[in-house]
Amino acid sequence: MGFLRRTYRARPIPELLDGENWEVRNSNDVSRAYVDFDKREFVVPFEESPAGELTRAHEAMHVKISPRDYVRPDDMGFTTLQSVEDCRVWQGLRVCGIETNNKRARIFDDERLKEAFSSPQMQHPMKHAEALFATRGTAEEKACRELSDNRAVEIVDKLAEKYFNPDERNGKITSFEDAMQCAEELRQMIEEATPEMEMPEPDGDPRAEPGEEGDQNGNITYSWEPAPESPEQTSISNLTEEEKQEAKDMGLDHIPENEVTSFRYPNDFSDPGKLRPIEHPKLDHAIKFKMTDSVKMTPSDEGVIPVRMHRYATDMKLFSRKGRRRAGAAVLIDVSGSMSLSNEMILDIIKQCPASIVAIYSGFRTDGILRIVAENGRYNTDLKRGMGGANVVDIPALHWLAKRKEKKKLWISDGWITTKNENMAYEEEIRKLTNLMREKKIERVGNVRELLKSGKLIDHAFDDGHELGRGTK
Repeated sequence: MGFLRRTYRARPIPELLDGENWEVRNSNDVSRAYVDFDKREFVVPFEESPAGELTRAHEAMHVKISPRDYVRPDDMGFTTLQSVEDCRVWQGLRVCGIETNNKRARIFDDERLKEAFSSPQMQHPMKHAEALFATRGTAEEKACRELSDNRAVEIVDKLAEKYFNPDERNGKITSFEDAMQCAEELRQMIEEATPEMEMPEPDGDPRAEPGEEGDQNGNITYSWEPAPESPEQTSISNLTEEEKQEAKDMGLDHIPENEVTSFRYPNDFSDPGKLRPIEHPKLDHAIKFKMTDSVKMTPSDEGVIPVRMHRYATDMKLFSRKGRRRAGAAVLIDVSGSMSLSNEMILDIIKQCPASIVAIYSGFRTDGILRIVAENGRYNTDLKRGMGGANVVDIPALHWLAKRKEKKKLWISDGWITTKNENMAYEEEIRKLTNLMREKKIERVGNVRELLKSGKLIDHAFDDGHELGRGTK
């Protein structure tokens, strides 16, 4: 974990709005946010971007003006009422002087909206009307109007003028009762305008379990999404206890606990950072193997002079060889700020694994560097020069390590896995990395300082029978 974790975070305080005790969690996703009044959960992205700020403000306005425990009529769709309520929340932000149509604060780009409107579940004008209400007054509204059925545009404009515009012009916020009446009239008017089409059935809360109160009452407010897919297609299941334990055994100690993981769409702030082209600086110094600390002669089944005849009846490793002739290892070193590895320490690692290829990596805000600093008995002296202080590219760096042909693959890291803007990796990404590390036999070394001090890092890399340093704690 690098120092950017503190730089690009903003934790909201919904307690200031209603005096209640809230559990505030980071959704790690600008398109993922909700307020659960029943559980007092306030889930928003913490990133300090225009989109993140606007999303937090939107959910804060829900806390301020959305009612608790209202009863939604059976013939009123969840998405319909939620879209109209989102329109009321955007109105409330503007009344408070907050700009809602900032192009830099867009959550859904035109391509995403175009793709959504072309999907089967968005073909009815009723779905267009919901989108128009949910995005009214935002930077996404223009694209939605262009993509929507003209009948839906005309009806939404009439209802917005009737229920929202007069209040906003007078610096007031439309009442929730009027919003519910608007939602009721919306369905009636769309049905009358589209007699040739079968109306979609009123939907319940798509995220509520059957029989839950949240399926019918107002305990939960979700931000509208363009054409959300079915839960089976988009949900990401939480890690089981067995998967969490396996991840920890693999060295991924810092895994999400009770994070929001369902209905995730990839976006610019939650994807792994992009790895720049791998750097291959000139390896201008030779590793003087005889000067390498803690090198020992190791039994081998190949050689010239059999000096270990006592092993004849066991493993037949009758010869001795130095570390230079050992099969090489691939060593990947996390040099983000939290690791606090100096150039001298990195050089010690190189010296203790002289036959290895050694790469270091770290990130900036959305991308990062992987640099080969030692290979074929030679190393580069610049080491960390120009490297960032964040993680961000852990995932692509580990994929580089997984592709190496060396028998031993060591990952020297504290086990933090982050994505762009130092967002914590999602549970599904942790699950994939656990499988990758198991399949490719990647070992994480977390106690590198102790190993360097003891001089046993080379044994950890090459000697399968050596136990010291096997732990990752």
